[in-house]
Parts: sequence; C-alpha cells; structure tokens
Amino acid sequence: MSNVLTRKIRSLNQMESRISGCTRCSELYRCCCKPSLGRGSLQADIIVVFPWENQLGRDRAYLKTLAQLLREKLKPGGEVYYSFLVRCATKLCLARREKSRLLEGKYITGDNQCVLSGQPCSIEPTEPGMEAVLNCLHYIVEEIAILEPDWIVTVGNLASVALLNTLGLLTADWGGVLGNQVFHHYKYGLLCLDNYPDIETYRRVIPAIPW
Repeated sequence: MSNVLTRKIRSLNQMESRISGCTRCSELYRCCCKPSLGRGSLQADIIVVFPWENQLGRDRAYLKTLAQLLREKLKPGGEVYYSFLVRCATKLCLARREKSRLLEGKYITGDNQCVLSGQPCSIEPTEPGMEAVLNCLHYIVEEIAILEPDWIVTVGNLASVALLNTLGLLTADWGGVLGNQVFHHYKYGLLCLDNYPDIETYRRVIPAIPW
C-alpha cells in the first residue's frame, strides 16, 4: 500500500470518527441511526456529492449507472466516490414532536428501532435546513481535500450552491438555480447536476451538458 493511500485511509478514518460523534444538530442526531459516510474508491477521480442520503443514494444499480455516465463525460476509466453534504437525516416525525420532550439522548437504537414508538423507523429523509448544511459543510470540504479528485459532481441545487460558494465560484449575478453546468476551480472541475428522480433523465442530460 502506498504512503498516499495510507494517509488517505488514516485521515478519512479520523474524520468519520468525528462525524459519528458529532452532536452539533441536536434535533437531527437524536433520530440518526448511523450518519451517512462516503463510500467508493479512495483513489477517486470523481467525487459525487448528494445533498443527503435518500433511497436513490442507496440504490446500487442507480449509482453504478450514474458512475458510468460520469466517466464517459468527465474521465474515461476514472474511479468514483460518493458522499453527502449533510450526514444526519432530516425526518418529519410526529412521534418525536409528541414525546421527545420527555426523553434525553438519542431516540433511535443502533438497529433502527424508534425508542418513542417502539417500532422500526420508516420515516424517509427529507431536504435538510440551512443550519444542518452549515454544521456539516466542513466535513465534505475536508473529505474532498483528503481524496484530491479531478472532478466534483454536485447533485441538486442545495449541494451545488453550498460548494460553489465555499470555493468562491458564485458571482453576484448568478441566477439562483444551478443545474447542468460546468465550473472550473484551480484545483477541480465542478459539474452541477439537477436532482432528477430517475436515471433515464441523466442518460439524456449528462452527455448534452456543454463544457
């Protein structure tokens, strides 16, 4: 194993340990069974950043096809890594609203069992708020710095605006919505994708994006 790969593994392990112990978003971590961690090649040429981990982010067939489309567009033969802007899922849960004030600590067990309802948690995550984005943003910036990709691909306006602002690539006259555009940073290329619910739309859109 090369020294570079060893350094990346050590740095990612340290960062993931901090993510797993993070309590900055008190309303989110309590209902988070396990924070969303990056996965894929540690020698990645392309990092895909989803705003949060939803069903598509867990669909292997979807991710495999998306990776193939991105390689063809950005770097043939390149390695791909997936990560998330916000690590703890935002859940709109009625049980928590009614009962959470009575309990301290986490409301969910390590095997996804809800302490409040006594049932497995089946609430699908929704779009996180700005507080969660700001609390989590430094993790994805650190992860990108560790992996040193050639390309960053953001999925959806939330992830695109957060990272482009962080990298100083948004101008004062930007239109408010970023999607299906390419930007260039001195370290990385950035491809900002709209967030589509199906892979077939990406099959049509990605090859047609102008450089």
